[in-house]
This record gives sequence, structure tokens and C-alpha cells, in this order.
Amino acid sequence: MTKIVHKELAAGRWGQLSLAEQLANVGSEVGRMRRWRHRDERLTAAAFERALELLDLTLADPRWRERLREIARARELLCAAAAGGTDYGTTLEDLDRYFLAFAVAAKSRRDPGKVEERSIAGQIDPTPGRLSLGSWAFFCDLSGHVQERFDNPIVTTAAIAVPQELLSALRTQVGDAFPGNDTKWKYGKLDGFRTARELIVGHQLPFAVSVTFIADPTKWQSYFANGKDFCAKAAALSGESLVFATPDLTLRMRFLAKAIAALVGRVLRTRQSGRSELATVEIEVIVDTDLRNAETEAQFCESFHEWPLTSRLVSELGIQPIVRGVRCETEQAEPLLLLPDYLAGVYHHADPRTRLRKPVVTPEEASMAVRELRAVCGGFLYEQSEDFDDLYPLDHDGDGGVILRAGNEKQ
Repeated sequence: MTKIVHKELAAGRWGQLSLAEQLANVGSEVGRMRRWRHRDERLTAAAFERALELLDLTLADPRWRERLREIARARELLCAAAAGGTDYGTTLEDLDRYFLAFAVAAKSRRDPGKVEERSIAGQIDPTPGRLSLGSWAFFCDLSGHVQERFDNPIVTTAAIAVPQELLSALRTQVGDAFPGNDTKWKYGKLDGFRTARELIVGHQLPFAVSVTFIADPTKWQSYFANGKDFCAKAAALSGESLVFATPDLTLRMRFLAKAIAALVGRVLRTRQSGRSELATVEIEVIVDTDLRNAETEAQFCESFHEWPLTSRLVSELGIQPIVRGVRCETEQAEPLLLLPDYLAGVYHHADPRTRLRKPVVTPEEASMAVRELRAVCGGFLYEQSEDFDDLYPLDHDGDGGVILRAGNEKQ
């Protein structure tokens, strides 16, 4: 390869990373290859090129002379899998799981020289012998207008967790309870909410509701101004419009992701409490089609697939998350999205700071419904409220490259 994609890493920063960190970075590109395969040939090829470049940088690192055979073997198998060959019996899915083990090792600050070596030919299980905390599906929806000029200073996001073994039966129950097309909160109102509440309480489903209040409109306006400026510069530099990077859509992604992450942490803390052994959990994420277009949906899905590489679950709880799927659906295609839709709707109406042009119910009725919900939900309800204080996440450096905007490191 003649074109260097990772210029900063090639200039020397790569040599400052441990082997686990280097291979975790390779794994992020392999994950992109797997997700874009059969969907976008250009993006798949670009991820493949970046993965090879990183592997070549690793092979050139003098610290790993005793590991050259293993690293070269990984490169060989990656090339074979990318070409669709079956001679080695190794797929992109196998390699994705293989590299994920190094991401876990890097995140948990284990000595990279002591990372367990595993054969990467054939089927690979990066977590043999670990305790499994099961498989969960997380459904999320939001209520409120996420736009530059807002009438209502409240955005409400709700997420609900469903054990995988309950999905089929619960989906049938929700479909039977809400027949037809006009089934959302704005149509079902309090009667529909009570039906949703009975299903949630009956199955003791953990759920979270997050309310964001725009206390300082200048912060909201600054977010949009910075976002529009970034998108304008990006379009001028690349000649392409980055739809998913517009401020309204980045905010929608952040609201949805925050609510899901908060609920994932809540659910797993209760199940890992008192345990010392490392564990795994399989996660599926389903959100409503609030992201508006296919490009933004694809970006959201890719971000969640990469989340295990940066999640604090490994270092703080000793839990390795495995994301099995991310999708955006309508309530008609996925009836279980009606549960967070009703939760977000009733909390949105109950907040005393909300201003609605066409309320579905009165604030007093919604407040009473929330109090009744709290009375019967016990410990599987998680609520949080915060003032909006986000910064638009992206910026350009002096060379036109994309960097994280200063101040976003802890967001």
C-alpha cells in the first residue's frame, strides 16, 4: 500500500501502544468490514485497507519479534476472509471475535504480554469458561422536538430491557394488546399507557427514563451553530454532505445512546453484584426510526457495534458486552417499541417544565400516571434528569482532519 491512512500512527504513536491496544485497533476495522460487507463495497474496502496498514505497522514493531508468526497469520487469514475464501475455515465473524479479546485485555489494563494466545483458525470463542449474564434486548424511543428552534425545552428518552427468552411471548402479548396501526401514545393515551404498564410490571422489566431540560437556550444554540459550521466545512473539504453529522441527528443519537447505556449499566450492576469472576452479556439494541434517514441509522448502528471497545463495563464491573445486533424499526414492524413510546410520552407530559401545543393528556393526569407507575415498579425503575450541557462532538484540526472537539473527552 502506498497511501498511508493512519499518518499520525505511522509517524511513531503506534509504537507507544501495547500489543493488545494495537490489535484492538485492527479489530475495530475488521468490525467495520463485517458490518459493511454486502451493504457498501467502498466502505468495506476502505476498512480492509486500514486493517492491513495497522497490521503492517504491528509487524514492523520491533517489540513483537517473538509474535511475528501469530500476527502474520492473522494478516493472512484476514486477506483470505476478505476475499471470501474458505481454505482456512475462518470468517470475518471469527476474526472479529478474535480481535475483540485484545480489546477487552487493553480495556481492563491487563499485561499485553500475558494475553492468552488462541488459535485463529476455525471457530473462535474469545471468552471460554466465563460466566454468562444472558442475552438482553434493549428498546428505546424519545419524545420531544430535537431541532434548533424549539417550543418545548424538554426531551424525554425511555429505554426498556427484555430478556431474550421472553421476546417472542412478549411481542405476541403487545401485538394482541395493541391491535391496528394507531397504537402509539398519542392515540392510546392513558388507557394505552395502563396496558403497557401492566405488561412491564407483570414481567418485571427493567426500564429507564431520562429527561433533559434546556435550562440555558444559549448552550442549545451553540451546539447547533458549531454543528452547522462543522458540516459546512466538511462538505467544502470532501464535496459530500455528512447528513448523519448534522446537529439535530447527532443529538438524537446521543439521547438514545445515553438512555440505553444507563439502562445497560443498571441491569448489569444488579446481576454482577457480589461476583468476582469475569462475565459476558449479549446485547441487542432496537430504536425507533427517530434517526430519519438510512445514513444516520447506519452510523448509529456502527457506533453501537464499536461500543464494547470503549465501554467501562469491563474495567468497572468485569463484564464484556457482546453486541449481537442493532436496528432501527417502526412500532408496526417491532411492537415492543410501543413500551418505551408510552413511557417517554407519559413522562414527557408529566414534567412541570414541559410546554406542549397539543397535549395528549393534561399534566395532572400524566403526573398521576407516573406516580402510580413508581408505586408498583420498585427497584426496576431508573430515572434521571439533567440540564442540557452537551457540546457538539466534532471539529476540524489545522490540516482539515476530523478530531474530537475540546471538552468532549468525558461526554
